[in-house]
Amino acid sequence: MSYLARFNLTSVISSKLISSIRNLIILLVGCTASAVFLHSCSWDGPDDIPGTVQPCDTVDIAYNPDIKMIMEANCLTSTCHSGEPGAQNPRLTTYQEVFDRQDRILKRAVEGDPSFMPPSGPISLCSMDKIVAWINNGAPENP
Repeated sequence: MSYLARFNLTSVISSKLISSIRNLIILLVGCTASAVFLHSCSWDGPDDIPGTVQPCDTVDIAYNPDIKMIMEANCLTSTCHSGEPGAQNPRLTTYQEVFDRQDRILKRAVEGDPSFMPPSGPISLCSMDKIVAWINNGAPENP
């Protein structure tokens, strides 16, 4: 085989190898970028969609079942307001406990004063609206 033939064969193999490596790198970069993009997406419910307004029923809000459900979902973890051993904060497990602390709940959960509760981030806008409606309606226990 002549030098020219060997050079052309090596050149063809090298260019195919380089092309394959380039395509592999592009594929890997694309997959990595897609994985990062998809991982950064999250869904926290209907309130998580920017620019959308979801219906929120704030008529006849009462502790049972509305506010109790919000408290159970956001506040009654084992280390927060559950009253379990090791919980550092005031109990919020009964109507009376929540009723007695309604002003503080309004400040922390709705107004974020001095910071929002729960520590994991603010509750949904609908939950905030329900707490405000409940307090404005005299904080009734039952509908």
